[in-house]
Amino acid sequence: MKKLLFLGAMAAMLLGTASCSNDMEPEMTGDGNVQFTIELPGNIDSRAISDGLIATKLQVAVYKEDGTLLQDISLLGDKAVTMSGKKATVNFKLVKGLKYSFAFWAQNPNEDAYTFDAASGKVTVDYSKAVANADDGDAFSNREMNLEITGPITKTITLTRPFAQLNYGDVVADYNAAVAAGIDFKQTAVTVKQVANEYDILNQTTTGEVADITWDAANSAMEDNLVVNEETYKWLSMCYFLVPNDESTVTTELSMLNTAGSEFNKITVDNVPVKKNHRTNILGSLFTDDVNFNIIIDERFDQPDNNIFYPYLTDAAAIAEAIKTPGAVVNVAPGMDLVLDLRTVAEGVTINGNKSKLILSQTTNKVNSNNVTINGFTVDNTESGYSSISVTGCGFSMKDCEFTPSEAHTFGVYLSNMSEAGVYNFDGIVYDATADRRLIVPECKGTVNISNSILKSVVYPISTVNIVSDCEINVTNTQLIGWTSFNGGSNHVYNFENCYFGKLNYGYFRPYGGNGTNVINVNNCTFSDDYEGINPALNATIMITNSKRENGAALTEDIVDPDSANGKVYLDGTLIFDSNN
Repeated sequence: MKKLLFLGAMAAMLLGTASCSNDMEPEMTGDGNVQFTIELPGNIDSRAISDGLIATKLQVAVYKEDGTLLQDISLLGDKAVTMSGKKATVNFKLVKGLKYSFAFWAQNPNEDAYTFDAASGKVTVDYSKAVANADDGDAFSNREMNLEITGPITKTITLTRPFAQLNYGDVVADYNAAVAAGIDFKQTAVTVKQVANEYDILNQTTTGEVADITWDAANSAMEDNLVVNEETYKWLSMCYFLVPNDESTVTTELSMLNTAGSEFNKITVDNVPVKKNHRTNILGSLFTDDVNFNIIIDERFDQPDNNIFYPYLTDAAAIAEAIKTPGAVVNVAPGMDLVLDLRTVAEGVTINGNKSKLILSQTTNKVNSNNVTINGFTVDNTESGYSSISVTGCGFSMKDCEFTPSEAHTFGVYLSNMSEAGVYNFDGIVYDATADRRLIVPECKGTVNISNSILKSVVYPISTVNIVSDCEINVTNTQLIGWTSFNGGSNHVYNFENCYFGKLNYGYFRPYGGNGTNVINVNNCTFSDDYEGINPALNATIMITNSKRENGAALTEDIVDPDSANGKVYLDGTLIFDSNN
């Protein structure tokens, strides 16, 4: 019997640093100079496949407010710009007082499966020309709509993939054993049922015909292995395609061919989740009879991962009993509305939610055991009271969970063990609260790691209250939208790496200094253009490096709000603010 394991993991992307400029002067005259810095998404994988380096041909279509293409000044055909190091800069002279829209499209200059119709802003895919098991089809797009020219404008445009990417990977040990056993394996062919063939860049929608597509057989040998969740797989196959409605479930087929071109094995997987700008990986021991699949949607930064673990339990009573066994891994059936008493969870238990809803109350939301892991739930905290989840145990992990904040609670996750030093991990968390709510409140000893998450709240995305000494908080690849403040205690280290700081009602970054003993590091981060300021308190010292505004502008002394700041702020090693002087 085949056992399927669906995992969702966001795709992390590496920001390019080199740039090149278009030195062609647009033909339209005007008094509004517009400069776009075009870059591929931050933290694109640096491996040989899907590193973004092949998409070097950049085309930009410019439209009047009525949608008419301005052919003369658009960067199309011979006027296309060559991207270097995943970045390019383009300039336009436009008429002040008018509005313009822009469609951006970057692809491999040698890829002929794509046709960009600038007049309509649409890209059509001819799958008969598309090649599998090669990176030729990697491409990126974005738009800028109704930009009013009020004077000189400088903006950064980040392009993303309009496609889903599908990969098959075999466990390395299984692949090596198959080769050692003399299996004659040469190529793979892939079929994906019900994919689209047209993408509208201006409306950011998938259009056109929907059909079953089979890519011709191609050599499966890839230079790189596929590494997912620290596991290594032999990369057997890869292809790009457009997903109807940007998100869907599809049936996929992988055919394994020998050197004579004959199929000796075929694997069909139904209900595979695919989504625009996501990578879906089907992983397992593909050469054996008892196939165990991990299907992983790989994307970072946008939303929680889609994890579906098989086999799973469908009976709530059986789940309630299973979580009482120390070290157990309990898989919940998809689609459940599960009322669960977290007080009964034993030490070391992992609960995989498979996108079910976890319903908690003020009494059942307490995790008292050590090192409990909760994955893949929508957390319904309507009746949870003070906090959605309250952790008194030492050590806790949460991954790919989305909270539904309500007026009934103040905190998302409250960590309160101050007697032992634990490790608390949060990965792929979405917490979108438009009111005064706080996602993660570490009032604990040890280390708190937050990654690949979206934390949005008026006050506070992260808040520490009466935190004890010697705590480390590491935040990476995370959006912090709202008034980010943390205080209390001393001798802490706070690290923010590759983060985005945005404004909701407020846009402040206010760390407290523990009377000067706390260290706050902010590296390679982006602050929204309307972000109001950095405000150290209690003599805090903030070290900012390699960071910028969202429009690409360098940070200056204006990032500090001097009226409310108390402490020191260093920018790329230079002291730009000292409240004592």
